Amino acid sequence: MTHTAAARNAGPFVEREGKSVMDLVTSRLLLRQWRSEDRQAYAELCSDPLVMRYMPEGKPLSPAESSAKIERMRHHWLVHGYGWWAVEERSSGRLIGRVGLRHCDEVTSRRKVEIGWLLGREHWGRGLATEAARACRDFAFTELGTDVLFAVAQQENRQSFRVMERLGMTKTGRSESRGHAVVSYELDRQQWAAAATDRAASYARCTVDVPTQV
Repeated sequence: MTHTAAARNAGPFVEREGKSVMDLVTSRLLLRQWRSEDRQAYAELCSDPLVMRYMPEGKPLSPAESSAKIERMRHHWLVHGYGWWAVEERSSGRLIGRVGLRHCDEVTSRRKVEIGWLLGREHWGRGLATEAARACRDFAFTELGTDVLFAVAQQENRQSFRVMERLGMTKTGRSESRGHAVVSYELDRQQWAAAATDRAASYARCTVDVPTQV
């Protein structure tokens, strides 16, 4: 199956028979599939209370819980053909977080996809979340045929708001989720396309095999 056919039929970069997926390469990062050796590094990242304070769990995760999240992220890829990438720093080869796209179950006339990110504390303030999220944003519109990209963050999470604004997203509303006040941002295809004419490509692509187990 070609990438074009996959995008039409089953999501672009997990091909159901060959199980191939697209990794994304940016200037400083590799957005790739999860590996068995990622479990320890991801557990350490998810054990940091500051990293996890604005996540849905609102608390550090145990190694078993972080490992279960990796399995859920892999399952999302296999079901939907896209999902959360592991974020690797190219200069060091270290796993530094995750970034990606989540299927939206809401049934509308326009295809909506959620974007999100999580980086280890030592990598904050370097523009890495924005770099990774830009690649995901462009992937969503270019490869998935997304109509609307949206993100949600707790109202205290100013850092994420800044990333959303750098992506070209605009605030669309406030609501409550799991007892927290949250703010929603969106970017639609027309807005993205209008700003894309003079924008350099945010990522390069390479096809890899999806491991059957991690």
